Amino acid sequence: MGDIAPPFSSMDLEGKQVRLKDYKGKGVLINFWASWCNPCVNELPLLNEAYKLAGVDMLAINVGEKSGAVQKFVELYELEFPIVMDSDLKIKQAYQVVGMPLTLLIDEEGTIIDRHEGELTEMEDILNLMNRIKQE
Repeated sequence: MGDIAPPFSSMDLEGKQVRLKDYKGKGVLINFWASWCNPCVNELPLLNEAYKLAGVDMLAINVGEKSGAVQKFVELYELEFPIVMDSDLKIKQAYQVVGMPLTLLIDEEGTIIDRHEGELTEMEDILNLMNRIKQE
């Protein structure tokens, strides 16, 4: 913890450029996932509900899948947060993602303040994470 989050820039599912630096001064929750990862599939609907409740910025980074498959998944689960495509795995490498899901909390200064490896199963835990970066 306490490391500066590696900068990245990639396209979201809508084809818009997403840069980590766009979140400077706000804080953001970043979740690395893939549709073939069962714990990710279990966790994403919970994250979606927490995202709607908490009002914090969140980026879900899809690791290595084609946008068509990702789009189907997003529609099936009615995910509302931005989905960032990491098709060349550069973001995964920069963040040293070994297993998924991986959830990171980045504060308003761009510092990684929490790293949770594995599935988040409790809404309360997710909201507690999000509240740590919520702007007053």
